[in-house]
Amino acid sequence: QMKVYNKFAIEEPAISKKMKDIAKDTDQTLKGYKFRIKTEQSYSRKVKTDMLEKNISEKQAIKDMNDVIRYTLVSSPKDLVKNFNKTKKLFEADSYKLIKVKNSWTNKNVAYKGVNCVFQTPNGEKFEVQFHTPESFSLKQNELHKMYEEQRLPTTSAARKAELEKMMLELSKNLEVPKDIEDIGK
Repeated sequence: QMKVYNKFAIEEPAISKKMKDIAKDTDQTLKGYKFRIKTEQSYSRKVKTDMLEKNISEKQAIKDMNDVIRYTLVSSPKDLVKNFNKTKKLFEADSYKLIKVKNSWTNKNVAYKGVNCVFQTPNGEKFEVQFHTPESFSLKQNELHKMYEEQRLPTTSAARKAELEKMMLELSKNLEVPKDIEDIGK
């Protein structure tokens, strides 16, 4: 398990340099940079949780984890889609592959609003890049995060979970939707 984690730690500086260059070239803000790599403790906990919850082997849990290295790029609502496309082109020009795109902006039943992508380096390492507006990032980091943490506790009642879900959806309804967001993930 830690052998795989250490491989990520070795890859991270090159990916981080690429991310910084892309952020600069596209006028996006790189947020939460100091949290770009999961701690060993968090990594181990997620492997164990996924094994239990998904009833999968340790090997599979490790293989499925895409966010050991993760970044957040922030753009204005009018530039987010344009910057997403530029970022994708810049990665592809360096033989990185876009593996997965999840655009939650187009889903009314999801409180978290953002575009989550999994990219793969030429060496095969996967990492996550989230695209946010300043408002969606702030909401995710603050109010939504606190509610989500309470919601996922096993001690939280079903009624309280439903109440939290409703509150989170209400909060996210007020966010300005990025221009042409439905073009991502088609």
